Parts: sequence; structure tokens; C-alpha cells
Amino acid sequence: MRNYCLVLLSVVLISFTSCEELANQTMPNDVVFFDLKKFIAEEVLRLNKLNPQVEKTTRVNDNTETKTLNLEDFQSELKIFQEADINKLAWIDKYTADSVFVGNQISSISYQAIDDKLTTRSLKINLINSKVAKVEIKTQASSIVTNVEKHLIYEPDIRYSILSKQKTTGSDVNEVAIEGAFLK
Repeated sequence: MRNYCLVLLSVVLISFTSCEELANQTMPNDVVFFDLKKFIAEEVLRLNKLNPQVEKTTRVNDNTETKTLNLEDFQSELKIFQEADINKLAWIDKYTADSVFVGNQISSISYQAIDDKLTTRSLKINLINSKVAKVEIKTQASSIVTNVEKHLIYEPDIRYSILSKQKTTGSDVNEVAIEGAFLK
């Protein structure tokens, strides 16, 4: 009886571990959705090489500060975009996809979450001549105490924008906005 309980416990633990690993496992080489993680990684490498100046405006509620910066590492600036990637094995059937074509060329790809529990609610990619012109992401995470909504926009060589609204039970909404404009 004791051995049976140990075997049963082992199977249960392995099952939970396997489910968690499946949920976090990224897609194999055949990526089902737009590969946001790869796109942003390529942009980080490109921007780190170009080293453009960025006019960065940060707003926390009603307080605003603007600085012109030479950023050394765009990974930290754009990490939040990579974190919104939806290419996970467990999410294959959790998003609807829609594409818009102009002539014979795709001009936009949109993904919408079907499952309310997913943090990345929507992902839209606009393309011009098969090149990414704009990425727009909406995320939402909720708990009993707090609700956080984020609206992210990335336009290569133009700007990136992060707007975060957080509502905590018993307090006002806190807004944080970061706008980085690439200077020519």
C-alpha cells in the first residue's frame, strides 16, 4: 500500500510538472503565430548597433519628465514586448487570427485571445512591403486586489510606447506612460 501511494504521488507530481512545462514551452521551428520574441530580439541587435538617440518621456500620473538619451542596451527597453509573445504550445487554440491583404500582399495580422485568463489579450502587426511597420499589443492581468492593463506600441525607427494602468482595490488608478522617440 505504501509503495502504491508513493507511485501515485510521483505520477501526480510529474503530471503537474509536465503541464507547467508545456504551458511555458515555446513553439518549435514551425512558429504558428507571428514570432514577436524573434522580431524584438532582431530589433534590439539592430538598435544596439545603430545606437540612435532617443527622446524618452516618462509620465507617472501627472508628473512628466523628458530626456534625450543614448541608450546602451535596448534589451531592457524592449523586454516588455518580448514578454507578450504568444508562441507557446499550450496556446495554439487560445487565439483567433485574422489577416488583411492589400492586393497580393499581407498588410496586417491580428490575434485576439479567446481565453480570458491569457495576459496578452491582443497582438496586431501592420506590414508595409512585407516589413513590420507597427506592432500593437494589449495585455491585462487581474487578481483579487489589482487589475493591470498595458498598451504597447513599437514602430521601427519611429517610436515605442508603453502605457500601463493599474487599479488596486481601494485606491485610484495609477498610470505610467513611457514614450521613446528615435531621433534621426
